[in-house]
Amino acid sequence: MYYTMRRITSTILLILILGLFSCNNETKDINTAKVQLRFQAINISSKIYIINIGSVQNTVIDSILVEGMENVEFDIPVSQSPDFYILQFAPNDIIRLVLSKGDMVKVNVNGIPAANNYTVSGSVDSKLVWEYNNLVQFHMNFHDSIYSNYREYENTDNAENIRVITDSLLKNNYVSTYDDLKNMVLKNTNSLASILGIYSKFGNAPILDFEYDYITFKELSDSLIIRYPENSHTISLNTRVNQYYEKLQLAEKRYESLDENNKFPHITLNNIDNKPYTIDKSSSKIRLVYLWKANTKSFYEFNKILRNINESYSKEEVEIVAISFEKDKLSWRNYCRMERLNWTNLIADINTEELINPKSEFSLVYVLGDDNTIIARLKTLDSIDRYLQN
Repeated sequence: MYYTMRRITSTILLILILGLFSCNNETKDINTAKVQLRFQAINISSKIYIINIGSVQNTVIDSILVEGMENVEFDIPVSQSPDFYILQFAPNDIIRLVLSKGDMVKVNVNGIPAANNYTVSGSVDSKLVWEYNNLVQFHMNFHDSIYSNYREYENTDNAENIRVITDSLLKNNYVSTYDDLKNMVLKNTNSLASILGIYSKFGNAPILDFEYDYITFKELSDSLIIRYPENSHTISLNTRVNQYYEKLQLAEKRYESLDENNKFPHITLNNIDNKPYTIDKSSSKIRLVYLWKANTKSFYEFNKILRNINESYSKEEVEIVAISFEKDKLSWRNYCRMERLNWTNLIADINTEELINPKSEFSLVYVLGDDNTIIARLKTLDSIDRYLQN
């Protein structure tokens, strides 16, 4: 009886020990993703780097040496699930993957990875990354084919007609790229892969602009922060969206403070002779404070109307003060000369836009009374005469 009990006890202990080893092995497998690389129609003889894409910086976590058309299988440790990874064959030859713990992903490489010559299975998110890449690559290939066709005709008699057609096709293609990418992001706001998608580039240029496409970024962020509240990539995007939202709210408050009947801010800027000029009480009955940037269509329209006003009224009646938001002072001076801006010209400093043009609206004219009270804020000059005649 004694020996029987010892045997039973030993058996139970053995089962418990084996169970613990089994649990440990399962934990190890669950914390990794298995990736299988298959090479078809291409010989690889290089080291492939496995890189974790961080929200702040990327980290090389391993490397493998591949020779010929050998199939390779390896595990990638996944610290958060899901997470972003790069398989880097060369500086510009990369495959992006979105991996979760326990994934078993197969990647078939059919050519140079940079040209999206691969397929992926076993990971819905990684396949979506491929679809984002494929969408952009399709439009870039179309761009290259259209431009190559133009190059064949650029020295012919029909070159000008071909150029016009080419410009139109390239513009439409870029608009289609933008629309297609935006729609794909909005259809997949529940996937972390869309963070990689929303930052896609056409060559070196981002396709979506964060400020212009803020609503799209916000919609993606709002969806992902619910599904992955502790994921570093989601947190990073959500933080950026929230900070920009706060900036918009602050700009809205500042914009409201520049409504009619409020005082225009007391500011001092340098004039074209590099001397300080302060906008405060004026000896003129009306002062027009004109905010401009040269790369806007309205710049030339406003200049024409303001030149006419400057010639039609004395300075005691109407004073024009123009504030340029050009970055380059030489360009600013050249524009003042070429456009015959024969009035007081000032150049904005780093804080000016935030203070008097928080929504970055160009061109813009403030109509001020002689005590610096804002009479009107005009985005067009269609109604300017009624303020000058009062």
